[in-house]
Amino acid sequence: SERLRWAARFRRLVAARADDLADLIELEVGKPRYQALLADVAVVLSHCLWVERHAARLLRPRRLGFGSWLQLGHAHTEMRIPYGRVGIIATWN
Repeated sequence: SERLRWAARFRRLVAARADDLADLIELEVGKPRYQALLADVAVVLSHCLWVERHAARLLRPRRLGFGSWLQLGHAHTEMRIPYGRVGIIATWN
């Protein structure tokens, strides 16, 4: 629930600063303003909404099937545990 609240807050902050972000993208990358809004800012907002809608299903513990006959009688559960803050360096083109 904490990660979900963070994603919702991040989405609201991006939406509130959409014009500033579009200006910055236009200045630094040279994209036309409308393209910065549609191809960059709107995509981030859309992804945040997707995460908010699907987080409960994606992040809940998931029971896995057994791997081989050597593991009979063993139960395996996948738990998604946050790493904390991460940095992502990605290409823009």
